[in-house]
Amino acid sequence: MRLIKDLFADLIYFLGLKEDKEKNHLIFLVHPRDEKDIYKKIPFLSRAPRAFLSIFERFMWPVTASKISKDGELLGYMVSTPTTAKTMLKNRKLAKKKISQALKLGYRKGGKIAALGALTASLTYGGKDVYDGKIAITTGHAYTVLNINKILQRLIKDFDIDIKSLNLAIVGAAGSIGSGSARLAVKLGVENILLIDLMHKKERVENLEKELKEKYPNIKIQLSHNLADLKSSQIIIAATNHPDALIKKEHLQSGAIIIDDAQPSDVAKDVFDADDILVLEGGAVKTKGVSANFPLGLCEKDDNFSCMAEGLLLLFEKNTDKAVLGEINMEHLNYISQLARKYNFEPAKYQNYKEKCISNDKLEKVRQSQV
Repeated sequence: MRLIKDLFADLIYFLGLKEDKEKNHLIFLVHPRDEKDIYKKIPFLSRAPRAFLSIFERFMWPVTASKISKDGELLGYMVSTPTTAKTMLKNRKLAKKKISQALKLGYRKGGKIAALGALTASLTYGGKDVYDGKIAITTGHAYTVLNINKILQRLIKDFDIDIKSLNLAIVGAAGSIGSGSARLAVKLGVENILLIDLMHKKERVENLEKELKEKYPNIKIQLSHNLADLKSSQIIIAATNHPDALIKKEHLQSGAIIIDDAQPSDVAKDVFDADDILVLEGGAVKTKGVSANFPLGLCEKDDNFSCMAEGLLLLFEKNTDKAVLGEINMEHLNYISQLARKYNFEPAKYQNYKEKCISNDKLEKVRQSQV
């Protein structure tokens, strides 16, 4: 009964029959990874004929998945489209429509700024395709890139890795997260880097290679479209918008570490099951007391995704005009880095959605596999 009441309460907001005039909330925009996520929110749909699910995805209005809070104070809402990752990638016109509808609901529920989660940024050209001037939008890519780089630094220290000899790979190198991660990695001191992406993105990857070599002439860069080339990489940053798991155990060396930022994950089940390979959530941030009040699959209650965390930082600073659409830039990245330090946000514990908090035993097994 509570579920039905909540769904129709969202419908009233969505239709414009009710609106919160005071705009001071964060809206974290998400979507179901698959059908199972839909059933978590609306359990009775699991008993409906499968054909009904496609009708649901097309015609259902966006819904409030949870309230975001800190110490009992309401900070905003997690708002979800009804469309799964596969549906959104298959029908991008429908995806943009549903994302626009979710933004409308968020704005009418008092949204001041929207943080784009999972595929909602990549499917809207970093928010540009759905921006209407009413609610500020941030992709969250700046903080995601910063968080990945912090995890990389932590791994180099914890696993006693020589950064000069480290072989780093980036899968999805043409994208905003992949290219940003490459820029920060070489700035950190990484000298050997493999950039992987699809053939039709070759020009963008070549432009990235040219940019990096102009700034750092001594680095060694290899370009590839073949995941089998990951076999030589010790650490891999995975950041594609593909709906299926791409990276399999056969692609990896023993002791490999993957920083996985894809939602859904880029990593196959056999990799998670391997004792000698470590998969880490690239977007997990310790947001110090802030809870999404939703089972995000993260290690601790105040762990949240970096895209949401970037929106929180701008909201806390009361500077939502600083939200950036499209590709990230170094000025914005530096600004978000300053805010993260100011509000004491930092990378969460090592974790992934399969194992939650990574045990010390698992870390030691991977460490021994690198010897």
